[in-house]
Amino acid sequence: SVTPSPKEIAKIYDYLMFGNNGAILYDYRVTNNVIENEPTDTLRSIPLGNEVSVWLNFLLPRNVVDENFSIVIRRGPIPEFVSKPVLQRENNQGSLYHRIVRKFKPSRPGIYMVQVFRRDVVLQEHQFEVMVQ
Repeated sequence: SVTPSPKEIAKIYDYLMFGNNGAILYDYRVTNNVIENEPTDTLRSIPLGNEVSVWLNFLLPRNVVDENFSIVIRRGPIPEFVSKPVLQRENNQGSLYHRIVRKFKPSRPGIYMVQVFRRDVVLQEHQFEVMVQ
């Protein structure tokens, strides 16, 4: 069933109100574009010169500042882009939809790998190709 039980809802509510273990990444996309805080597609390849957006959606408990996530984009073994977002709500209220977007413009053709880390653990990976037109 898609509808969560009252016990499941209570667990999420308690995490948002009283959780202290940091944010939880629960949705992630590498996309061409983000419109109204939503990704428009999932990127597989792009022409050289186009921009890539890395869109992430977190569950963020109230009164939590989480600096443990990193976004790394590599072409081969060398990182070409690194971002360490600070996750915090302005009013310190929890959020089911704490979204962030990081943009990257590849400078060379080839196969790129996007990795999202929490500390030193890879949570998500996505590969895409940059092609010369």
